[in-house]
Amino acid sequence: MLAKLQELKNRSGADLEIVGHECLWACKHSCAALLEDPERTGYLAGHFEPTTEDAHSLLDWCIAHDNTKDGNVPFINWPQGMRGHFIARIPAHSEGKKS
Repeated sequence: MLAKLQELKNRSGADLEIVGHECLWACKHSCAALLEDPERTGYLAGHFEPTTEDAHSLLDWCIAHDNTKDGNVPFINWPQGMRGHFIARIPAHSEGKKS
């Protein structure tokens, strides 16, 4: 899945950083992916197959997320292949910090 995602990202020219990790401890939900962003809501998604189609849906989601101010992609803009794959929302690192 990681190799397919990297290949699609490179072909798309998207300005995203993709980092592989050997395990997210989401065994019952694999293949799993964490979309992390220190300034916006992030997401843990899973139940993917290591296919080009699922990698494409995940990349499309990341691009849609990147085009938001807060990380909340309107449901109407979700790629069809991402529906039913979300496990958790991850607060932005900066949320809840006191100045």
